[in-house]
Amino acid sequence: MGNKRLPVMQVRLVKYHNPVASLAPNELEVMLELKGISSFADRAGLDLVAVIDVSGSMGGDGLAKVKSALHFVIHKLSGLDDRLSIVTFSDNAARLCPLRFVTESARDELKALVDGLVTDGTTNMKAGLETGLSVVNDRRLTAGRAVNVMLMSDGMQTRGGDAKDVELKNVPVYTLGFGTHHDPDLMEAIARKSLGGTYNYVAGSANLTGSFS
Repeated sequence: MGNKRLPVMQVRLVKYHNPVASLAPNELEVMLELKGISSFADRAGLDLVAVIDVSGSMGGDGLAKVKSALHFVIHKLSGLDDRLSIVTFSDNAARLCPLRFVTESARDELKALVDGLVTDGTTNMKAGLETGLSVVNDRRLTAGRAVNVMLMSDGMQTRGGDAKDVELKNVPVYTLGFGTHHDPDLMEAIARKSLGGTYNYVAGSANLTGSFS
C-alpha cells in the first residue's frame, strides 16, 4: 500500500492506494482521510467588534439566535491571540465591554454578558455602527493584528438616521440579517461599502454556525 500526504489549505489529505495497476478488470477500495489543522498558528491575531441589535423587534427568536451565535464566536476565538468587544444598540448605543483577550476566565464573563442581553426600544443602527467603529479607532495594540466588525440585526432601522451614511474607512464589516422581516438591501449595502465585508442571511439555527464560520 502507498501512503501520500498532501496539505490542502487548512485540511490534510491522506490518500491510501495500491500503486500496482491490474491487467484485468477488478474492484478496488479507496480510502481518503481528511484531518483539520488548527489555523491559529498561521494567522494574525483578530480584534472582533460585535455590534448587536437589542431593539424590541429582535425579541424572542431573534435575540435567542444572536446569543447562540455569540456563544459560538466566543468558543472559537483563541485566547492567546484574539480580542472581542461587544456593542449593543436600540434607542442609543453602548459599549458593554472593551476589546479583551478571550482567555478561559474571560470566556465565562463574556458568555454571562451575552446571556444577560434583553430587548427594548427602537433601532438606531447608525449609532451602533458608529460606536463599534469608535472601538476600532481607539485600539492601542494594533501591530500585526486584523480587525473586523460584525453587525447583527433584523435590519429595520427606525431611529437615528441612515447607517449607510457611516464612514467605514478601511474596516471590514460583516453584516448578518436575522429573520424574514430584515432589510437585506440595507445590510448588503453596509457590507459592500466596507473593505471586504460580506452579508449573510441567518434563516434559522441550522445555518447559524456556517454563517459565522
